Parts: sequence; C-alpha cells; structure tokens
Amino acid sequence: MNALLLLMMLGADTPLSAVLIEGEGWRKSDEKEIHLSGSPYQSRKLAGGGYGVFRGGEKPLAVAPAGETWGATAVSPGRGKLVVAVPSHHHLWVFRINADGSLDARERCYTLRREKPGRGGSNVGEMAFDTRGRLWVAMPEGVQFFDEDMRFSGQLSRPTREPVTSVWFEGNTLYIECGKEVWMRKVNATGAN
Repeated sequence: MNALLLLMMLGADTPLSAVLIEGEGWRKSDEKEIHLSGSPYQSRKLAGGGYGVFRGGEKPLAVAPAGETWGATAVSPGRGKLVVAVPSHHHLWVFRINADGSLDARERCYTLRREKPGRGGSNVGEMAFDTRGRLWVAMPEGVQFFDEDMRFSGQLSRPTREPVTSVWFEGNTLYIECGKEVWMRKVNATGAN
C-alpha cells in the first residue's frame, strides 16, 4: 500500500498541494460580479448591542459572547453545520444545524493562522465549502484552507498586494476578490452549493 494512501486512511491532514493543480495559478477573471455567501444564515449587529446569527426573522438563533463581533457565515455541504467568522479573534465558531434550522452545540474550531505578529483580529472576509467539507477562508493576505477535520492545511497567497475579501466556487474554479479585481484558478475541488 502506498504511503500517501495509508496516511489518508489514518486521517492525516489533507495537504493544500492535494487540491492544487500543477502549473495552474491565479489569472485575472473577466467576471465582475462578486459572489457573497449563499448561506441562509447571516450575522448582524443586534439592536441592543452585540452580534447575533439570524435566518430571516428578527429573533437571533445565537448570540455572540460579550465583546465579540461576528462576520461571514458558511454552511457545510450536508447542511449539518454552520461556521461563523470571528473577525476579532483567530478562530471560527461552529454550530450544529438542527432539522428545524435552529442552532446549538457552539464550539470554537478552525484555528486561523495569524498573518502578521501582533496584529489584532483575523479580518476574515467570506468563506466557502467544497463538496468534501473542506473550508476555504478569505483572509487579507490569501486564502486559508482547512481539511474535512477542520485542520489548517495551508494558505494560497494572493495574486496582488491588495487584500483578499471574498472567496467562492463555480464548479472546480476557485474565485477571489483581491482589491477591486476578481481572480480565478482551477483546483482539484468542487464548490458546494
């Protein structure tokens, strides 16, 4: 049995190199439209202060701990979990999505890599899942990639010095917004819708 197959069977991290296509890099896209999260869950500021996660309606399904801001959201391919960005920290919250759409079992997961020492929060932009449950997170200096087990597996560098604010898929093409431009590259992954 080859060593890579054995490591995969033992639950080893999925390296970023496993999803990259040799010779494929960022190229400017003619696409002008930015695709923001298609998540039915949105985080927003509460009337009395603080942040909550909503799915339509005016009653929050979850409320952020005091002093914490919440940002982008992403729903896993099986619709079983919701990931919420915490721009003020270097982790993401994960909630279980119940059959009725309610949220519970909040847990800190997905430890983001600090891009610069001493810098404040993570400044997460948008997030996107692929069909295998791997998470792609737009960060100012690139796209952080996490495997199916929520482990950091690497970061794709940005094509220009402008910050990366959005990430999304169209089939097996990964798109990012970097500054005011849209960039794309083919990957060995397919976006989850």
